[in-house]
Amino acid sequence: MDPVSAFNLASSIVTFVDFAAKLVSATAVILRSKEGASTENLGIENVYAKLEDLSTHLGNSTCSQQSSASSQLGDVLALQELSVACKQDCRELINALQALKVRGKKFRVWRSVKAAFKAELGRQKVAAIEGRLERTQKVISLHVSSILSHQISQLSKTVESMSNGRTSVGQASVIESMSRDLENLKIESKSIDAAKPQSTFSVDQIQLLVDLLSSLTKAEERLQADTVIASLNYDCRPVRHSVIPRAHKNTFRWAFDDSHLSNWLSSGTGVFWVSGKAGSGKSTFMKFLADHSQTRKLLERWADSTDLVIAAHYFWSAGTTMQKSQQGLLQSLLFDIFRNCPKSIPIVCPIRWGDARHDKSLSSSKPWTADELSNTLRALAVAENISHKFCFFIDGLDEYEDDHIELCNVLRDASWSSNIKICLSSRPWVVFEDSFGVDNMKKLYMHDLTRDDIEVFAREQLQTHPRWAVTYTEIGEREKHDLIEQVAERAEGVFLWAFLVTRSLREGLSNDDTIADMWRRLESLPKDLQRLFKHMLDSVDAIYYPKMAGALQVAIHAFEPIQADIYWHLEKELEEQDYAIKCPMSIPSAAQSSRRREQIRRRINARTKGLLETRNDRVEFLHRTVRDFLLTAEMSDYLANKLNSDFNVYTFITKSYLALLKTTSYVNPRYPSIIRQEPGQNGGLFIGHLNQALLYAAEALKTTTPDFKNVIKIIDEYERSVVKMVENSHISIGGVLGSCDPRVVFREEVVKHQLFPYIRRKVQEEPEYFCILQDSPLFAALTPMTLASGESPFPAPEMLEFLLKRENNRNAASTEANKSDIYLSLAFFMHKYRLTAASNRPSRLWLVLEKGIFDLLLSHDADPDALVYGMYRDHTVFCDFFISILRAESAHFEVSLCNLDAFLRAQPSLSSIPVMRHDLSISDAIGRSANQLLGAKLIATPLAYIIQFLQDKSYWPSSFEQLEFWCKALERLIRYALDQHQDLTPLVTALRESDLPNHEQPVARLLNLIEGSDHDLITFKRTRDSLSEEIDEGKSVAYQRGENREEASQCSKRQKRIDKPEE
Repeated sequence: MDPVSAFNLASSIVTFVDFAAKLVSATAVILRSKEGASTENLGIENVYAKLEDLSTHLGNSTCSQQSSASSQLGDVLALQELSVACKQDCRELINALQALKVRGKKFRVWRSVKAAFKAELGRQKVAAIEGRLERTQKVISLHVSSILSHQISQLSKTVESMSNGRTSVGQASVIESMSRDLENLKIESKSIDAAKPQSTFSVDQIQLLVDLLSSLTKAEERLQADTVIASLNYDCRPVRHSVIPRAHKNTFRWAFDDSHLSNWLSSGTGVFWVSGKAGSGKSTFMKFLADHSQTRKLLERWADSTDLVIAAHYFWSAGTTMQKSQQGLLQSLLFDIFRNCPKSIPIVCPIRWGDARHDKSLSSSKPWTADELSNTLRALAVAENISHKFCFFIDGLDEYEDDHIELCNVLRDASWSSNIKICLSSRPWVVFEDSFGVDNMKKLYMHDLTRDDIEVFAREQLQTHPRWAVTYTEIGEREKHDLIEQVAERAEGVFLWAFLVTRSLREGLSNDDTIADMWRRLESLPKDLQRLFKHMLDSVDAIYYPKMAGALQVAIHAFEPIQADIYWHLEKELEEQDYAIKCPMSIPSAAQSSRRREQIRRRINARTKGLLETRNDRVEFLHRTVRDFLLTAEMSDYLANKLNSDFNVYTFITKSYLALLKTTSYVNPRYPSIIRQEPGQNGGLFIGHLNQALLYAAEALKTTTPDFKNVIKIIDEYERSVVKMVENSHISIGGVLGSCDPRVVFREEVVKHQLFPYIRRKVQEEPEYFCILQDSPLFAALTPMTLASGESPFPAPEMLEFLLKRENNRNAASTEANKSDIYLSLAFFMHKYRLTAASNRPSRLWLVLEKGIFDLLLSHDADPDALVYGMYRDHTVFCDFFISILRAESAHFEVSLCNLDAFLRAQPSLSSIPVMRHDLSISDAIGRSANQLLGAKLIATPLAYIIQFLQDKSYWPSSFEQLEFWCKALERLIRYALDQHQDLTPLVTALRESDLPNHEQPVARLLNLIEGSDHDLITFKRTRDSLSEEIDEGKSVAYQRGENREEASQCSKRQKRIDKPEE
């Protein structure tokens, strides 16, 4: 029960107590009607109605206390008990009054009524009721005060925490309002001393508290919603929308005529597909449509009496990972949805809502998983208690980086909801034609509809040039019109071609070209878009060829559009070899930086003829078709021939990043540049940029050219630069762990990348290379890296194998306690990358299985019995893995079985319950880094957990193919369990209860396998007494306390009992 509900309940109790006390007291009261007249029968009716109303309120106010904080639970339960008692007393009074009514007596004054009333109840009952009312009156204020005190404390912490954190302008206003209301609440709470019996809360006072608390609760919920909404935002979310050109005025008017599209907007359902040739203006049209007021008016007809929410996403293949992934799509849509419909958040993502309630600052930085996003959108589609309708505009499906069929299925499934419809755009590829092009009433092709729009655009572009009217004053309108019309005809619906051609014609106007020159210029430009691009590049001055080709190569191979400053340093590197290494650590002034950016913008535009553009200080392609063109084999050779033969684009980007870092100050007075959260886990803006640079260094190292030694030298310079930047106060190190040797941070980050050749060489040259690290480098390698954008890639297997062998070599001569690093590595990895069953990230898990990381760790003695932290319960690594793979799809069946075999080779325990006690150190718990695991404990055996999962029929496979996979996995588990002398009786029961018809044959095969074994093995159970004969008690205690990890692990392997769970 929330505090407001608790106070409303208290108000109902106080109201009843006040009224009932007067009813049974000796005070003479004249009952009056609404008109003020005293009547005989109306008095009884008024009392009766009042009591019935009070009884109803007492009943409605009693509700579940599940949402109460544990510290408030006692007070809430006490209020509910008081409410129940008052309701019973109320019912007795009603029954007595009803008896008087039935007798039909008439009373002139209330004194007469009361005498008869008290006689009807009896003296003892009246005395008992009076006693209960008096006691209730005394204790009600104590409980109200206690709940109020707790709520003030919690709200004070919330306000203080949010005031100290980073907040938006809107949040700051809400926090300021909360502070005022909280101060008023404190003043009001002090006005009554609940410890004094004579001092009680009146109904009016409680109502004032309810009003103040309601205001504070609404403000807190707004902050809570803001926290969830902020967690969906990402840096580049609005960028693609902002760089798409606005529709030219007076174009696309046909969209709102009596067309298929306008009809779909106002009354249609499902999906509407906008298609067209490359460069035909689909993105511009989608932006126009999503932002136009007429679109909203038409959609509001469809929404009828419900509220309308419009959400949009624009894919961008040359952009960041988020801009071309399903993750980015879903986060953009949910961001728009929740921002416009915050009340839907607790309905469709209650766990995320609860996280935001308990820790607003933490939740805002917690990343969303792809599966969590999909589940949230699915919940939105089926939610019945959300009074909104949603229309999504999604541009550029062909620019999505993953499986297009899967994306089509996701969007089509969402559109089946009566509350959701979707307008999509893409090129006319077969996959999209098959999915969305069947219904002619729900599709259009841009190039068939934009001929007149292109003519309007071309006319405006030429006629607004200042030389048009001056140069062609003597030329007839017909000849000028013919030129414009010819541009529209030759464009064939491709807006991008028209844009480039009119730009060339405007250059002709600036050169005072005659009309004949303009015609020759137009006829010299290829009609084909790609040949037009080639024509433009050929027109670049030859002295710019190396810088033109270098800039284009960087744009092609960049993982995402990178800063314009990188291109500044790239030009410097092309002019001077090893410029980045020689570059001094000097921070340019703001004016210098601004001047540099303007210079590089102009240079890039001139040297690529506008095929690259600078947008928001990042360099991007003019259009996706430009990148497609440059990726052809012909253009790859064209660019390569204009550069030195030893040019390696990744090496040049790595060098340019180095120069950028050396000339940038990352100092911020509010927080450190490098935030050390745990050993191996570093954050902050500088770390994001460093890791982005090292990703390119890893690509550069893959080459077999002489560049290899050069890259080694560059990475060494990165480390020297980090040390010097700290010395020069260009970066600062802080956070939970405080400052440290800068080399520690750099080396912790290096091992997360595919830089194995570099690490191997460094360890060969300097065997003590990792000795400065506080923990094993293995844990740093298993920790996700912080990136400026996108999700961290998984650890490189060859790097892990090198570090695991190093640990094994060290362990051969080390103390037993140090061996826990490898034992716990798999549990640590699953926790850090959120690969547990509770995290529900199957797509990430399958990638790990394919990379063989589990197999690699297990083959080096990682412990399959270590605990992994779960959202609702704790499992061993093996148990969690087995439950996860049972959710696999057909594409992952084989790799799942291979990894299951690797686990079984590691001999996981199925019957013992290893317990992680509260007195364990962080080191023993999970490699010195996961504090939340310290209280973790298992409450059942791994085999019991698996059987419990199987008993839930909602998880049983729906297809025969998936069932066959289940049976193969279970067959492996059963054979292993039989070898371990496990009791499989519960498993037999679970299998027998799987009564779906298509399960019979595979399930029978499993039952035959079990029942064909020695029956004694099936019913065999280990008892506590037999265990004590096999396992030395000291070793068991050592396992529980983590005093000897190797001995403990071996003890775990031999345990065959079921321990009592710890209280």
